[in-house]
Amino acid sequence: TFCLPMEVLLLTLVGIGALPASMSVHARSLASPGTLNTSPAMLCETAAGFSINRRTLLAFTTANVVNRAARARTLSLDYATANSGITWAELKVGAGEMPRTGQRIVIDYLMTRRGGSKIHSTREAQLPFSWTLGDGTVIRGLEQAVGGGDDVPPMLLGGARRVIVPQASGYGTKDSSWQTLVRDLGPVPPEFTWIDANGEKVDSYLRFKNLYLNPNRIDQPDVVFDIKLRSISSDDPRTAENGLALPAPLP
Repeated sequence: TFCLPMEVLLLTLVGIGALPASMSVHARSLASPGTLNTSPAMLCETAAGFSINRRTLLAFTTANVVNRAARARTLSLDYATANSGITWAELKVGAGEMPRTGQRIVIDYLMTRRGGSKIHSTREAQLPFSWTLGDGTVIRGLEQAVGGGDDVPPMLLGGARRVIVPQASGYGTKDSSWQTLVRDLGPVPPEFTWIDANGEKVDSYLRFKNLYLNPNRIDQPDVVFDIKLRSISSDDPRTAENGLALPAPLP
């Protein structure tokens, strides 16, 4: 009899994208001391073929439920597209005030490449991003996502929103020489190292630089922000960030 530990099987499925990355934690929890033949989480090959015990079947069922739930949450978002080309959807409607030009804004964001990999999380880095609304230091897509305009309503304090920013409202524009004119605008992730689902180290800044600060990349991929509006205040960073607790994770 040959048995494959269930944790190995699940981690393999996560690695090839067949299961969500969150299942890697669940997979490791299945590991238990003992020999291969007596472990309660096994996929075994016998003379009659492959057999799956009850705990293994439960693990697959759990993985399937988690995967379907994640897809359902994605599909349930009500997206809208503004004339500028950005696409947005509410993750959570806030209950506080709306931001105005000239106020100091503090947000947490999760930045990803559309249809691709994660780039940076300010929550993981424990370093929120702030700027003065309307001061011209951040990309148009983020200004519009938070402050509103062009058919996009402003966010409310405490709210969370997903925005998909195309190149025209993002970090670069094409020029006549088949290159990209990179805009010197934020947010630019810091040099923060995190571990991906495969256990590999990733530097937020280097991944971002390759995608959005590279003039030789003609077509920049759309950038996706999941934004949590943490605070609104006068144009004083000390007032904006003083005494704030980290917000709850994005839904």
